[in-house]
Amino acid sequence: MDEAKAEAVEGELRAWLSGASKVAIVGVGNPLRRDDAVGVEVVRRLRAKLKGSGGPPGYVELIEAEAVPENLIGPILSLRPSHILIVDAAHHYGPPGSVMLVKPSALVGPSFSTHAPSLRLFCSFLERAIGAKSLVLGIRPLDTGFGEGLTEQLDRAADMVADMLVRLLSRAGR
Repeated sequence: MDEAKAEAVEGELRAWLSGASKVAIVGVGNPLRRDDAVGVEVVRRLRAKLKGSGGPPGYVELIEAEAVPENLIGPILSLRPSHILIVDAAHHYGPPGSVMLVKPSALVGPSFSTHAPSLRLFCSFLERAIGAKSLVLGIRPLDTGFGEGLTEQLDRAADMVADMLVRLLSRAGR
């Protein structure tokens, strides 16, 4: 992803996170479908990077939802986050590894994500139940065929997104 686009996404996320009292970051994706697992991988890398910096700020919860985020509604409700960031592979315009932010209400069918209908309902339910703000960070996959491990482009994108979130969460936690 080019530097200007990365800065724009980071700025949008910074604004969206302003006033957050607790943030749940939910990684979505199927680990048996190559790049589809990028959301889960971002959460894993974020956990490792935050642990290396003394641990996640007390207001950050990291959740590996894999392909069924709706199965974690109960635990997320009990956390009562003010903000829920879903990280998922998403088909959008741009090269593999590019990132875009999407409001859940704008998610439409499998053309955006294989989880789009369930993510839209998932976020809508949580927004109504606990008043949380939700947002989807979509990363364009290259290969979602059967297999394990991210492609090189998505591996770099997962690191870039995890690093960006570390910066944002570290600043917000001060």
